[in-house]
Amino acid sequence: MMSNHKRIAYARVPSKDILYSVVDEETGKDCGKVKAVFLKLPGKKGFGPAGWTVQAKLELYLWLGLNKQRKEFTSGLPNGFEEVKAAKTAPSLHSVPPVSLVYNMKQVFQLRAHMYQARSLFAADSSGLSDPFARVFFSTHSQVTEVLSETLCPTWDQLLVFDNVELFGEAGELRDDPPIIVVEIYDQDTVVGLTLGYIREEETFDSLFS
Repeated sequence: MMSNHKRIAYARVPSKDILYSVVDEETGKDCGKVKAVFLKLPGKKGFGPAGWTVQAKLELYLWLGLNKQRKEFTSGLPNGFEEVKAAKTAPSLHSVPPVSLVYNMKQVFQLRAHMYQARSLFAADSSGLSDPFARVFFSTHSQVTEVLSETLCPTWDQLLVFDNVELFGEAGELRDDPPIIVVEIYDQDTVVGLTLGYIREEETFDSLFS
């Protein structure tokens, strides 16, 4: 991620993780899959509590293979899309990735995140306490709880409702590979520089499909 010609966040993806092979056991674990990638601060800024903060969340589809295997590069995408390809300028032009994908198949969900309590947070204020609040990411949506003053064990007991969350693909695909829910806990006074806690929830959504 760049701002004013300066790198402000990044993520590294090992090539072995996205390498395609005709042998399933040799294919990279993230090849041909839509994955959530979380960008972090560059350099020394990315270490310690300050480096826990999610700078940006990307959803990427990555595939690395030989030119002769190029017909397989969309095989792992969720079903229900149409390819929009660039016009060929020469008869000998090899097939290339589509310019864009248009999805006609989608599922609409509601997520209810009951933010009850956190315990043993870091002290961020000179008083030895914090003024914590939580932020929840889900797909392209995010919401925050209220701020509770001067506590390391906040009890929000607050329900965050995410309505009309659109996820693309078949219901079975989403059940087998559900999106990630991210919960971050911040101190209000040092929200830019300190994250008090960090959780990624990757449990399956079997109850959504029962």
